[in-house]
Amino acid sequence: MEPWSYLKFPYYKKLGYPEGVYRVGPLGRLNIAEKIDTPMANEEHKIFKALSGGKPVENTLYYHYARLIEALFATERVRVLCEG
Repeated sequence: MEPWSYLKFPYYKKLGYPEGVYRVGPLGRLNIAEKIDTPMANEEHKIFKALSGGKPVENTLYYHYARLIEALFATERVRVLCEG
């Protein structure tokens, strides 16, 4: 923990803290995903991936964008499930 936050900061032990810190949650999920199974969310995911030229998107503000992409995916899936 840091004195300014209750958040626990996960890190890779071999690299230690802070060099081995990694992201979890929507930003981490979208960084490792190759595609998304719904059309509109997948198009947004392509734009997301282009933000950093293929490298992981690390800016904290992009957590919001990642959450919106996941919400779009969930909305599209709900539609499919309701129509099916």
